[in-house]
Amino acid sequence: MAEARPALRPQQWSAGRYATHARFVSGLASGVVEWLAPKPSERILDLGCGDGVLTADLLRLAPCCAGGNRTADYVRLRVEAVKA
Repeated sequence: MAEARPALRPQQWSAGRYATHARFVSGLASGVVEWLAPKPSERILDLGCGDGVLTADLLRLAPCCAGGNRTADYVRLRVEAVKA
């Protein structure tokens, strides 16, 4: 008989803590962006865009770029990053 799995805890994402704990993600992705070399005519979808810093960088390369996230806090931060 298989052992029962422990109950999974729901993930607790916080836009306020993102800069402290996950800012490195957009920095790591910059090498991938250079490798992909997006062209202005391409469309890019940045799913799970966090606070939108990478999305804002992508917008400079490909004007048709959209970022999306599951939580309203992150969407608000993305909009602020893109406006900056």
